[in-house]
Amino acid sequence: MGHIDPSTMKLLARIGERMKELKHPELSVLSPEQSRYYYEEAREFFTPITVDDLTVYQTEVGQHGIPIRIYTPNESTKELPIVLYCHGGGWVFGSIDSSDNFCRYMCQSLRCMIVSVGYRLAPEHPFPAALHDVFDTLTWIIDNGERFGGDSSNISISGESSGANLAAAASLVYKSVFKSQLLITPVVDYHLESESYLEDHTYNLTSEKMAWFWNHYLKEKNKASDPLVSPLRADNLSNVAPAIIVTVEKDPLRSEGEAFAKKLHNEGLLIKHVHYKTLLHSFINVIGISSAAKRAVDDMFAIYKEVLYYDECFR
Repeated sequence: MGHIDPSTMKLLARIGERMKELKHPELSVLSPEQSRYYYEEAREFFTPITVDDLTVYQTEVGQHGIPIRIYTPNESTKELPIVLYCHGGGWVFGSIDSSDNFCRYMCQSLRCMIVSVGYRLAPEHPFPAALHDVFDTLTWIIDNGERFGGDSSNISISGESSGANLAAAASLVYKSVFKSQLLITPVVDYHLESESYLEDHTYNLTSEKMAWFWNHYLKEKNKASDPLVSPLRADNLSNVAPAIIVTVEKDPLRSEGEAFAKKLHNEGLLIKHVHYKTLLHSFINVIGISSAAKRAVDDMFAIYKEVLYYDECFR
């Protein structure tokens, strides 16, 4: 077994003990409502990083009243690059609250505007509801970004896990709009028998959990090969925004992330593929606890900041 960041392992052990206290049921009988409850219980163990000197504004967009949260650094003297951020959570849980600390840290680190979207969740709202909410948020950004100090001609998109799936899918639709993508441990293929799925990792995200997430998100399995479900299967990537792909070793999503990075590279659209061997899925949520996770996030932000402000260098 390869080395795993000790701070992360200690955190998972603490969360595991709490789940035992709560008598966490088997995944096969876990309802979405229960999963959200246990998810929030686990989040209580995450230590946020203090981020000051930001302005945060919240509103609703689209016909479904989707909540979005806008983060801007204070005292900015120029129009800011805008990053549309899609949270993780297997399409079933997560919110603009669960991603709030990461978005604050992202805003501070990148010195850009972050717009976080609280898309509708499955199974109450299966594919393509969440993706349509991302589209509505993009429309709002184009129309309103400049009112908040953003540059509506410089919009990028980012997401983690299932959120990265939405980001990659949106980039296939709005090829001429997004300048770049930052895809963190992305879900990009409905394929439950990849090499990393079959490795059957038992840390944090497992193959069993991913199958459970997919079952709730994709009700019509005949759409599994649709590129908006599985961006890896897109036949035409021409003019798609160039991307940074982030993967970690012991993650069922590793193989598809690596395959997507290779496909983008072959099209001349890969800025960089960053791989962390000692970190686990959702490492961005433990940067207040794990110095290794924080170094990784700082590393990818350093790369991404250059892209946001000098993206023409990568075209």
